[in-house]
Amino acid sequence: VWFADQKLLSELILSRELVGRVASRLGLADEGRLLREQIQIKPVSETRGQVTLLAISVSAENGEESQKQTRALVEEFITYVEELSAREFAGTRQFLEDLVAEARTNLDATETAILKWQEEHEALSVEQALTAIADRENQLEAQKNELQQQVAGLRSELAQLEDFSSGRSSTPPWAVLGQERSGLANLQQDVSQQRLKLAELHEVFTEESQQIREQTRRLGIVEGVYNRELSATVRSFIEEKQASLGKALAALKTVDGGLAEVRKKRDVGDQRLQLARLQRQLAMYEDNYNSLMTQLYKARVAEQGSRRSGAISILEAPGQGKPALLVERPSSARRLLIGFPFCLIFAFTIVLLLDYLSSSMRIQPRVEEALNLPILGSIPRLPDDLAEEWEELKKAAVREMVAVGAGSRSGNGNGNGNGNGNGRSHSKNRIN
Repeated sequence: VWFADQKLLSELILSRELVGRVASRLGLADEGRLLREQIQIKPVSETRGQVTLLAISVSAENGEESQKQTRALVEEFITYVEELSAREFAGTRQFLEDLVAEARTNLDATETAILKWQEEHEALSVEQALTAIADRENQLEAQKNELQQQVAGLRSELAQLEDFSSGRSSTPPWAVLGQERSGLANLQQDVSQQRLKLAELHEVFTEESQQIREQTRRLGIVEGVYNRELSATVRSFIEEKQASLGKALAALKTVDGGLAEVRKKRDVGDQRLQLARLQRQLAMYEDNYNSLMTQLYKARVAEQGSRRSGAISILEAPGQGKPALLVERPSSARRLLIGFPFCLIFAFTIVLLLDYLSSSMRIQPRVEEALNLPILGSIPRLPDDLAEEWEELKKAAVREMVAVGAGSRSGNGNGNGNGNGNGRSHSKNRIN
């Protein structure tokens, strides 16, 4: 197990995060700082450096509190180890869950787009849509042909009516239209009879005869009535045909618009590609979703397995424990008895140290005692180069005084006293 090392176990149990969890669970105010000091860890059994059995205890004011804190520590430690063991697998599982959610969203969006296409085209596939469009186109083409024939007939009839009305044609409108009106037919028959009677009178009478003039007058009256009625009838026919032609043209325009829309739908190259693309996306997203779900199940199994691999078995539940031995404070007499030898040793050491240090301070009294003269002052320490020059000067002065003393000793008995005086002064300078 990855956490079986004794040092790692101690770090895990005494870690700030674990102790903080226990403190939060127990409601401790110091965030577990005191609790960390009261935790005792004792390996009971080890195999090849790996701890197989561990004893954990917590010191507290009483047994119940110790049992409570120990139980909380052990339970939180088990949970913490399981979380650490499964943390890597949990990250993988969470990542796969995010991918599954994204794949589910893409799958739903593609299915919605396919349903929208099917609703717009009222078909489940492109083939069904093309079949419905072809049937509709055939119906509209038949209607268009029929309307075109109707428009052509109406235009022809209207042209003939206008020619007859303007006098460019002598064909009666009822013959052109295939219709017959009794009033006009009777008037035409009266005109024909009056003309026939006038022709018969021309065979018998002359132009200046009363009979011819009377018949001509009658014929004019009948023809005037006939022409007025004929003009009114022709105008009504023209208006009727113009209205019919307008309706036919409007219907033809509507049919042409329907055909254009149908032909636009019939050209479903892009629609076919769009639906095929949506269907391919749907298949791809379904495969991706199924694959991710399989990986997610495997990740969840691996996560549970990692939790089991990091599981810890509790062999013995925490008990109330035993009172810890209190440290007795020694009495005053015992403390004095123990401290007296140490005080003697310390005092003896101080005396030796002071005696050693005071030896250098006795130089001046010793000099005074040896010379039997008081020391009024001392020459301060000079730099090395000046000290060397001073030594050279003193040596030169000594040599001169030695020479002078030798001359005085040979010529005068007082030279000894002067020489001793000079010698004493020189000794004093050297000592200082």
